[in-house]
Amino acid sequence: MNDPFTISTQIRVLWLDTCTVAKIYIHEDGSENMRAVLANNSIWLFTADYCIHELYGILKRKAMKEKTDADYISLEEYVRIIFILNCHIYGKNIKVSNAKFTDAELFVEIQQIMREHDLDFVDAIQFVLIAKGMLGNLAGKSRPVLVSTDNGILKTAAQRGIPTWNPLSGPFVP
Repeated sequence: MNDPFTISTQIRVLWLDTCTVAKIYIHEDGSENMRAVLANNSIWLFTADYCIHELYGILKRKAMKEKTDADYISLEEYVRIIFILNCHIYGKNIKVSNAKFTDAELFVEIQQIMREHDLDFVDAIQFVLIAKGMLGNLAGKSRPVLVSTDNGILKTAAQRGIPTWNPLSGPFVP
């Protein structure tokens, strides 16, 4: 087909939790696999604004640690990571779902997920965003894959029938 508006490459959607967004910018196990999906134009990466805010806090704590601490990052590295992260967000390499919840029923649902699966708010809200957000109607190969290294999140996703990928298990296979 010669239609310039038809996408001939299959698009895959990955939903990143906080720890997997962090792996793109902080070198640790699974980082290379996360950077590979960031570089793949046929994979669309999404996350929640809450995950980005949580990542800012993680980076701040790392920058405030003693230089002798293994998790320490310098002020220059801290600013560099935030700059690159923002470039990826504003350049749409990572699409951020801004959860503007004003519906009390959604907060009740998030609270139920927190209780049932022993998750914190940021972890639980992702399940609501995947199911009811802009990606909620995608199906088949376009259905979002939740990306995490957190066993609680992975277990909850499996119980809810959400496909998952753990970047510690190897490269993503579309």
